[in-house]
Amino acid sequence: MAAEAGPEQGEVPLSFPGARLLIVPGHLLLEAGAALAVVSSAPYGGGSVRARRFFCVEPDREAGRDLLAFIEQRAATQGVLQPFVGMLAHGGVGVVRVVEEERDGIAVLAVALPWAEPGRPVLIVLVDAQLLPGALIDALVSAAEGRAEAMGPHDAAAGVSSGLAVGVTMRGPLRAYAEKASTLASLIRGCAREATAKLLAGAGTALAE
Repeated sequence: MAAEAGPEQGEVPLSFPGARLLIVPGHLLLEAGAALAVVSSAPYGGGSVRARRFFCVEPDREAGRDLLAFIEQRAATQGVLQPFVGMLAHGGVGVVRVVEEERDGIAVLAVALPWAEPGRPVLIVLVDAQLLPGALIDALVSAAEGRAEAMGPHDAAAGVSSGLAVGVTMRGPLRAYAEKASTLASLIRGCAREATAKLLAGAGTALAE
């Protein structure tokens, strides 16, 4: 992979065009330079949306049962503007893994942190490319496959599960996504797998059985 980092807190240098990653105690904010076409399984702002910000927050005693309100309140406290995609990081943001790669004019960034649910990382993937709208789901599936490959037999969930988001810039030449062997699919899957593997190796948390 072209770049990898495991930051504790502060702003993390990125090569992905226009992206900014900020880590502060209890929160992580990944911000793109412009609105992205996003598809995700996030609890807040999930589904298919237009957004440029991804906000991850560690739940605490104040979270209560209304987790959506908790995410929204914490985002407002941190000055995170709407619209954004919000996710819970049950393991906090003290261990974050960032992987970037560029090939054939396509840049991909993957950010993994603990945990969407026990043993399964939160994973955010940004792609600097233009896809047909229907291919956004293919990109999400590729990211899910990469995460599952890194988790191996410990990942009991099939397909796309919680804590997963893919944002695409939708700029540049139209890219084909007709098969798993395409450059785009392999980049997304590879970065997702690498970020997940590095998180699992460094977090020191047992995987779910």
